[in-house]
Amino acid sequence: MTSLQVIPPILELHDATCLGNTKTTVLVKNPESRIRTVRFRPPKTKYFSVFNLPQSQKLSPGLELAVEVIFHGELLASSDIREQVQDKLVIQSDNGNYELILRALLPKPDVRLVGDLMFGLLPLESKASKNFKLVNHGMQAVPFRVEWEKTCNISVEPSSGNVPPASMGNEPPLACAL
Repeated sequence: MTSLQVIPPILELHDATCLGNTKTTVLVKNPESRIRTVRFRPPKTKYFSVFNLPQSQKLSPGLELAVEVIFHGELLASSDIREQVQDKLVIQSDNGNYELILRALLPKPDVRLVGDLMFGLLPLESKASKNFKLVNHGMQAVPFRVEWEKTCNISVEPSSGNVPPASMGNEPPLACAL
């Protein structure tokens, strides 16, 4: 293990999109009292690259070196990856290696039901209704469809649709009637 300080210690991009590139600066600092020689082994996948990657760099005590890691999100559009992309940037020094984990987490839905469907005790042949909402705290739209036994005298409107991403306040209201 190297004594170099790497900031951030893990590079994790949340809700990475396929719309373009995401650039992040990584700092490599020498906290020791002697000069260290630093080398880089670039990421192996096509989704990550490093801009202006130096071959070998001497790093004086207390100084830092900045490299720019680029996530190529536009390449996701033509792939079948659905959850995450992971790679590593290896930082080598004369006293050990540091593997910087590079991770891009793709957007996903996070749908929750707001409200309850507890009708309590109802007299036979009575009518009751409840309103509730589906809220998507995630960053990707998601279709929904409500299914139930058709032999039960229940109606849900709408019974299908889409819940938009980050749908705070613009989620589709649903009504359930007995």
